[in-house]
Amino acid sequence: MKKTLNQLAHISAGFSFRGKIVDELDGEGKVLQMKDVEKDNGIHWESMIKTNVPLKKLGEHSDTWLKDGDIIFTARGHHNYAYEITGCPSKTVLSPHLFKIQIMDISKVIPAFLSWQINQKPAQAYFSKNIEGSVIVGIRRTMLDKLPIFIPPIEEQYKIIKMIRCWEKERDTLHHLQENHRKMMDAIASNILQGNQS
Repeated sequence: MKKTLNQLAHISAGFSFRGKIVDELDGEGKVLQMKDVEKDNGIHWESMIKTNVPLKKLGEHSDTWLKDGDIIFTARGHHNYAYEITGCPSKTVLSPHLFKIQIMDISKVIPAFLSWQINQKPAQAYFSKNIEGSVIVGIRRTMLDKLPIFIPPIEEQYKIIKMIRCWEKERDTLHHLQENHRKMMDAIASNILQGNQS
């Protein structure tokens, strides 16, 4: 089944701050910014800053707050990727350069599958074709709205995500092995140079 992203999810820009986002040690809220997100390593919750967010104005149950199950999209720059939200601290908002994607019906599409598809070649080619700006480039909300999404049955989505998780685990294991081998080679080389070869 083929749909556009705005047929599957509510898309909204990050919270609109008045002026520069200021780090406030006694701030009541936290803000997730572009600098807290890496393409390959995902979201770094620990690097977020505290700031003054109008808690009373927003209310405890406002959709402005970021929560697990949401998806964020990096709209600014040439790297336009989606990230499923898990382990989100309470009272966290997005900066204006990020979009929040909230799935309307998770019985038809799951966040992990949707964020995965947004990061694949067909969607990335769509973004490359529709990126705008000269000095500061990015994806406009209207372009994100029209992103084509292909939705298989929910059971197949879960199978795909399970397979992807296995691949990611294998990749991480291989990375650790390669890192350990590198350290061993460095240690051997160091011993040889110091005349400690046995």
